[in-house]
Amino acid sequence: MKRLSIVIALSLLLFGSGLIGLSQTSGTTPGTPTIGNEFGPRQILPLFFLSFTQYDLVALQGGGVVSGHVTLDSVSIDTGGTTGLRAFKSSDVALITFASAELGSTTDQVLLKSGTKVTGKVKIDSLPVTLLSGDTATIKGDQLLGLVFQIQLPVSQGGEGDTPAPIKPGQINAGLRQVFQGLHGGLLKQIIIDSLTKYDLFVVKSDTGWGLMSGTSSIAQIPFQSSVFGSLTLTPDQVAVLTFRPKESVLLKSGDQVSGTINLDTVAMTPVYATVTSTSDQSSSGSTITQVEFKKAQLNNVIFKVQASFFEGIGGPGFGSGPGH
Repeated sequence: MKRLSIVIALSLLLFGSGLIGLSQTSGTTPGTPTIGNEFGPRQILPLFFLSFTQYDLVALQGGGVVSGHVTLDSVSIDTGGTTGLRAFKSSDVALITFASAELGSTTDQVLLKSGTKVTGKVKIDSLPVTLLSGDTATIKGDQLLGLVFQIQLPVSQGGEGDTPAPIKPGQINAGLRQVFQGLHGGLLKQIIIDSLTKYDLFVVKSDTGWGLMSGTSSIAQIPFQSSVFGSLTLTPDQVAVLTFRPKESVLLKSGDQVSGTINLDTVAMTPVYATVTSTSDQSSSGSTITQVEFKKAQLNNVIFKVQASFFEGIGGPGFGSGPGH
């Protein structure tokens, strides 16, 4: 489809042109893309694309995503007919897409890393996901829209001293291209556009990388200390992005980016999948919670919900020459 080809071309252009640099040593993962004062689709799309290289990514029906470690040893799909039920090791699967009434698709599809596609009905009643916070989310099977298994990046070799050699664009393009080929245009739209127009998006830091989590932020006011403007109290309707790392700043919806100190010790959100099991109380069974709380040091960014017009104009319905072009 036109939208898919445009998005693939854009992503591969970004990697191939060196606009997004990646490096990796054993046990580490590349940094998150920087969101500067040019905030638009061209800054957001790499965030989703690169998230595939960090953790497994679960996309939910109706919008919203969550990164983490999926607990799934094998994938079973009922193909019907003479072949019936087939099972594959999760390590052999690149992507699962699920039927969506909104998109008019009636069958699930398993895309193997070999390139083979198998259609039918995937047998998943519930999906446990270990979040970057260490808590566990259990997502019902009928909530699933897509599941992208982490794209493993090659380990860099040949750097000088402790500096790793950069990963060449071609080394990751093959894995990303395979995932994109399994994401038809409508599904890619729902994963990216619906997630950002329906929910806030947290970019969460972990010990080995970063990931994404959709939900509704609990922030009502943002106390902010600027060396230029002094003490300010901002509200989410004034702010596009809070950046905590590598340097704290606020990107206003007016397009102005202001450096300073965000005086929030913690930020809580109600995740899109509603409940998680917290292990932070150190009990053997944990407790069910409806909000996830992050310390400021655990966050890279909070991206507040955007209007649908944010994605207009970058070459096809939903992606056009609008902000960030």
